[in-house]
Amino acid sequence: MKIFFLTPGSGDNFYCENCMRDNSLARCLLDCGHDVSVIPLYLPVNFDNLSSNTSEIFFGGVNVYLQQKFSLFRKTPRWLDRVFDSRVLLDRVSKLAGMTSTESLGPTTIAMLQAEQGPQKKELDRLINWLVENELPDVICLSNALLIGMARELKARIDVPIVCLLQDEDEFVDALPESFAKQSWQLIADCGQYVDAFVTSSEAYASRMARQLAIPDAKLAIINPVLLYEDYKLATEVPDRPVIGYISRLCADKGLDILVDCFIALKDKHENLRLKIAGGMTNEDKPFVKANIQKLSASEYMDDVEFTPTFQRNERFDFFSSISVLAVSEKREPSYGMYALEALASGVAVLLPDHDIFRQYQKDLGEVIQLYDRKDQGQLQDKLAFMLSDPGQMSQLGRAGRQKLMEVYQPAATAGQLLAVFDRIMRDY
Repeated sequence: MKIFFLTPGSGDNFYCENCMRDNSLARCLLDCGHDVSVIPLYLPVNFDNLSSNTSEIFFGGVNVYLQQKFSLFRKTPRWLDRVFDSRVLLDRVSKLAGMTSTESLGPTTIAMLQAEQGPQKKELDRLINWLVENELPDVICLSNALLIGMARELKARIDVPIVCLLQDEDEFVDALPESFAKQSWQLIADCGQYVDAFVTSSEAYASRMARQLAIPDAKLAIINPVLLYEDYKLATEVPDRPVIGYISRLCADKGLDILVDCFIALKDKHENLRLKIAGGMTNEDKPFVKANIQKLSASEYMDDVEFTPTFQRNERFDFFSSISVLAVSEKREPSYGMYALEALASGVAVLLPDHDIFRQYQKDLGEVIQLYDRKDQGQLQDKLAFMLSDPGQMSQLGRAGRQKLMEVYQPAATAGQLLAVFDRIMRDY
């Protein structure tokens, strides 16, 4: 089967769960013998050990911005557009401009959802022409519903089945100014008719998006989460000093401030305790991060905090090997929580808020997933103190978590579930 993944790049500035999920799915399908091509959108995509066809960048972030702001750039020749699509330029701009800021992306989000009727029509034409010239795929897989605007034109001009993955779109859309958020949800729902199947790994998120977008049950599929275990080094030694780890985007929704408060409170009684923070950020996150650094500095515990402001994808493997327990205090309902799976794959214990997806993981994996009442910060503090009081038991729990994870969420089985969705829609097409 020939499969094209249309995947937005994050510029590797922060911990992007969509990117890592797409990477794992693409590699699983390749391992199953299928022809997989990854088509990066907006910013470069840097996948781990992905041996597939990777095309040039489409809807390059600089061109999308210029075409949105200035009508002149909607008619420029390709040789000039190619200059703005330079990987070096896009890498630099993604770090300097905070291109993922939701506050400023309302008009561009609407334009992308309007696709052939929007300012970036030239980009969509180029993508479709490239698809036609490079042998049509059997199925196109959109990384998330924010790309759904192009589905109608894809159907009209190349007519192949389209699958849309669902993961945390609400986090982005709901952060837009209210008028843009409302219009975005309506456009996404309207474009759903051109998608043959929606796929997610969270039962709760599937129900939520089915209500939000009026997705019929026949179009909705739930597959297991996917992770490639061979990438992860099993933590073989317990850290000399207990270390709480946090890895996710450094923003308010992910609850870094909650964990910082908890660390300060615990530190008063556990002087050997350390905190390790990683995950990267966008420009809009910087004031929030600065406030938390100031809070740690005022507590005089900053010397016991290892803070990594930038995000390097491969360094996260070493990160998991260096902590005693992972705690990410998500405030919103997440749909995946990749960091939890990565920690368990590294043999590290996890403590997470009792959101629906983590309840689902606990149901599937058992007590290797430790939960606390997300409304009770004191319970988070107490459970962390208890877990860190017995390093040997935490190490044992983490190892049991890795074993259970490998038994229950097998990558080949997840690939099979996704392929079954592809087969069904191709049969009915």
